[in-house]
Amino acid sequence: KHLARKHNYSCSDRCELLIFKQDEPDEPYTVPGRQFAEEIHIDCYKHLLPVVSVVDNKGQFDRVTSAFDTAIVAFFRRESNREPWYERYRAVARQLRGRALFGAIFGDRDPRDFGIEHD
Repeated sequence: KHLARKHNYSCSDRCELLIFKQDEPDEPYTVPGRQFAEEIHIDCYKHLLPVVSVVDNKGQFDRVTSAFDTAIVAFFRRESNREPWYERYRAVARQLRGRALFGAIFGDRDPRDFGIEHD
């Protein structure tokens, strides 16, 4: 009841579901109501990983970029709480949940440290 009141929800036969995550407690995801439990499981599975995976080394980089058909990894020069672009990046990652996997590399790291060669 408390959550229903807080988010102004009542239910019908086409009830949307709210998915709450510990790492995003004040930002529940809204997913459409589904007829079959398997469909609900798929929606839940899409939300198991963090919205943005923090990448610290090449092994993690390889796992993030190979885990999904579309992976986007951004390099930020500062830590997340001091990086002005990170909140925008995170917002886009939330919108594209289930369509792309997002990673972030913080600090003075170079793409070459992760096997990305560019000029």
